[in-house]
Amino acid sequence: MEPTGASVNLTAAQFDREVTQNGGDVAWRQAQVKRVLASLDEAEREMSKAGVEEVKKYLKTGKWISHCHLASSHTAYRRFMGKSDFESTLYYPHFFVIQAIYVLGGGPIHDAIRGMYREMSGHWGMFITPDKPFYPRLGDSEKERRLIFGNIQGPATPSGRQATSEDRHKELSLHLEAAAKLSSEIQDNGEVNQRRSIDLQRMRDELRHAQQRNLYLERKVEEETQKRHNAERHKQALQDQLNQKSDQLRHAVTHLGESRRYAKGLEDQLGRCKPTSNVINKSQWRLKSSTGSAMQKAL
Repeated sequence: MEPTGASVNLTAAQFDREVTQNGGDVAWRQAQVKRVLASLDEAEREMSKAGVEEVKKYLKTGKWISHCHLASSHTAYRRFMGKSDFESTLYYPHFFVIQAIYVLGGGPIHDAIRGMYREMSGHWGMFITPDKPFYPRLGDSEKERRLIFGNIQGPATPSGRQATSEDRHKELSLHLEAAAKLSSEIQDNGEVNQRRSIDLQRMRDELRHAQQRNLYLERKVEEETQKRHNAERHKQALQDQLNQKSDQLRHAVTHLGESRRYAKGLEDQLGRCKPTSNVINKSQWRLKSSTGSAMQKAL
C-alpha cells in the first residue's frame, strides 16, 4: 500500500477547538487526544507509511473526539459496526480510535468492544484480540488498502473502486475461517469455564469441610485448655493443702521439742531434789534417836 500524499504531523494543540468546545468534560476529551496520539506514535513504527497516512487523514478531521464515555456510544464505534442507522464501514481508522481510547487506555473490555474485534477478525481473516494492539501491515499493498478502507470506497481500488468477485470470495473465505476459529475458541473457552466451575465448586466444598474441621479442632483445643486449667487449679489446691499440713507438722514438731525440753527440765529438777530428802530423813531419825535416849536416861 503506497502513500497517497505528504505526511501530516499531528499534535494535541491541533485539537484544542474540538476539546474545549461546548464545555462539558474537557478532561475526558483531552484524554482521548492523548491516547490516540500515543497509539499513533506506536502505529508509525508498525504499519506501512500509506496505512499510517490514511489513519492521520481521518484523525485530522477531529470528528473522532467525543463526549461519550462508553465505547458503544462513540461515533467511530457506531459507524464501524453499523449501529444507529449507520452502515457498517469496517474502516480501520474507526477501529484505530476505539482501540486507542478504550482498549489501550486501560479500560474494561466490554462485550461491545469484543464484538468489534470479532468483526475485525472476520474482515481481515486473522485472529485479532484486545490482548495485543492491531496495527496491520501486509505484503500485498492492494489487499491492505482494500481491508483498511473496508466498506468505504477509497481511491485506486481495483476495477474502478470495486473489488473483483475473486477477491470478495477470498475475503468471504477468510471471514468464514476466522468465524470458525472464533467458534472453536468459544467452545474451548466454554469447556475451560465448565472445568473451572467444577474445580471452583470442589474447592468450595473442600474449604467448607476444612472450616468445619477447624471449628471442631478449636472446640477440642478449648476443652483441653479448660481441662488443663482445671487440673492446674486442682493441683494448686492440693499443693496449698500440702503446704498447710507441712506447716502444721512443723509446728507440732516444734511443740514436741519444746515439750521434751520442758519434761527434761522437770526430770533434772526432780533429780536434784531427791538427795536433800534423804538427808532430812536421816537427821530426823538421829534426832528421834537422841531424844529417846535422853528420855530413857531421864527416866
